[in-house]
Amino acid sequence: MFAILIQKELKHILLGPKFISTFLICTVLILLSTFIGVQDYKAAQSSYDAGTGLTNQRLSEKTSWSHMSSTVYRRPDPMRIFSIGISNDLGRFSPLSEGEAIRLDHSVYSDNPIYAVFRFLDLGFIFQVVLSLFAILFTFNAINGEREMGTLKLTLSNDVPRAQYVLAKFAGSWLSLIVPLFIPLLISMLMIIAMGVPLAAVHWVKIGSFMGLSILYLTFFIATGIMVSGMTRNSSGSFLILLIFWVSSVLIVPRVGMMLAAKIQPAPSIAEVDAQIDEYSKDRWNEYIADIEEGFAVRQAATEGMTDEEAQAYRDDNEWDWMEQGEKERLAMQTDIQNYRERLMENLNGQKHKQEVLAMGLSRLSPASAYMHAAMQISGTHSDMKDRYESAIREYRTQFMNYTEEMKKKTGMDNINGFSIAISSDGTAEMSIPKDQKPIDASSIPQFIDPEQDFSDVFNRSTIDIALLLIFTAAVLIAAYATFMRYDVR
Repeated sequence: MFAILIQKELKHILLGPKFISTFLICTVLILLSTFIGVQDYKAAQSSYDAGTGLTNQRLSEKTSWSHMSSTVYRRPDPMRIFSIGISNDLGRFSPLSEGEAIRLDHSVYSDNPIYAVFRFLDLGFIFQVVLSLFAILFTFNAINGEREMGTLKLTLSNDVPRAQYVLAKFAGSWLSLIVPLFIPLLISMLMIIAMGVPLAAVHWVKIGSFMGLSILYLTFFIATGIMVSGMTRNSSGSFLILLIFWVSSVLIVPRVGMMLAAKIQPAPSIAEVDAQIDEYSKDRWNEYIADIEEGFAVRQAATEGMTDEEAQAYRDDNEWDWMEQGEKERLAMQTDIQNYRERLMENLNGQKHKQEVLAMGLSRLSPASAYMHAAMQISGTHSDMKDRYESAIREYRTQFMNYTEEMKKKTGMDNINGFSIAISSDGTAEMSIPKDQKPIDASSIPQFIDPEQDFSDVFNRSTIDIALLLIFTAAVLIAAYATFMRYDVR
């Protein structure tokens, strides 16, 4: 009997006009999003290759290890094809120098604002918005529609247990919506392979997890549609209730959660932090310049009463010590500025993290938001992507600076970018360029390694959201069963 009820539900859905139209729309959207995602990934990869190539070329043209600087580029991940997350909002590269803050700049949306207006179409968006709405369209009249036609009373007048009937409704709706999706999804996977996207074994595991998560999310909306259909007397009423729930869950609750978190747990803006850093930096530079002027005045006073030859000899004897002292003071000043910047940024990141945790906690009241968080975690495009990269770049900067300092001492290149500095008798500095300088060996410089996430780490980060979706789905299924057991078929 249970199999017969499922077959009846499948025939009712598959032979109806809704199925053909929704299947065609879903197929076009899935294939289109895959094609756009692959093209976007290839464009990001080309930009990455060009940027890293230019950086390596500039390093190879350097003639001194002094005051070395570089640029670190963020490598695009193929998983952005499925859920782009904050990939295009996050900067593509960060400058790497001794006194400059680590910050990813020049995002796709900042360089091309038109993309920020329309955003990108990815599979995560299709599942979260489009297919969840189609799940409602398939199930809003699953039970009350049968009551309105009189077939529900006729069916239950036979020896058909209500439990089997409601479970058959759910199974038939699930099969008719989920199984046909495997056709366009399989084609999209073949498209990704044919277009030459490099996918490792861990990527396939993540793709499988992403698809399983998406099916669980659609299962929730299928069960919700059946539950509401079994709670109302007419299909128009159930459709209105489900539409309001869908708008609230998908569009409103995630945004309201962020707004409430910003009010409950405020954090200073980056502009306010930059202003504090700039003010402190100016004060330290002024102190440094004042110390230089004071030291110069002391040296000038020491040569009073000396002949020109004696003054020049005095300067020649002490010139190197003065330069070393000046360099130490400059490094101390820059270290103070850097430490102050890092303290402020650490405090800002701490406050931002608390705000983000609160925002995600509030938004998780929505199954759509829980799905979004888990999908981005699996794809590696969640908001923690920024901290992960900036932390890795900060560690690499220490490694880069230590290596260049070691090479400067090893090669004896203590001049500034190949320039020699001499102090004339009147106290002015003269710079000269030594002849026949050879470029440094840039190939020996340590390379930046993009931070990788093990799948176990990814799964642990998305466990809460997956568990919430399971709880939401189980609760709705139980409610649908309990409601239909008391449903008045008249």
